[in-house]
Amino acid sequence: MERFNDVYRKFEAGSRSEALKGLQDLLNSLDDPWEKTALLYHETLFLVEMEETKKARECLDSFKAMLSSLGEPPTDGYQDKLPNNLAVMAGYTEMRVLLAEKKETEALKRIEDLVSQYPKQLSISGFDQILGEIQTHRGFLLVNAGRYAEAKTILENSSPPRTLEGDRFQLSWHLLLSA
Repeated sequence: MERFNDVYRKFEAGSRSEALKGLQDLLNSLDDPWEKTALLYHETLFLVEMEETKKARECLDSFKAMLSSLGEPPTDGYQDKLPNNLAVMAGYTEMRVLLAEKKETEALKRIEDLVSQYPKQLSISGFDQILGEIQTHRGFLLVNAGRYAEAKTILENSSPPRTLEGDRFQLSWHLLLSA
């Protein structure tokens, strides 16, 4: 866990390539398939943040393949356990990659599937930032799709997480458009 925290701190500090290499080294040192799958989640998000969209897609495909090899995804519940969390994390990561690929229609469908399949899991306190980001993007995408009434309800109740603080202006703009 400490090695992962070091990698994450490097990424946050701007040493992204070094952090990505550290994450890949950590991934190669693990034997537990659940832990490896969890690290593929982070690797995919790192690549999205680094605007390495093609590599992010490849990593997402590996993440999803490894996750499906571990068995049937768990059903929605209020359990903070890695198998349950990974199913939600896979949907969130796919949304992020689709947004990076500029595939808004597919991203909106993935968001709607995720919200309808895992409402209980998304309500767990560890997912509050992810849920905030999902809902904010959902509202933006609904406005872009011309579904203003739905967007307005979601955006009025949306609180962009810390990672989307710069999007507060965009949130206000989308609310105006949906009015």
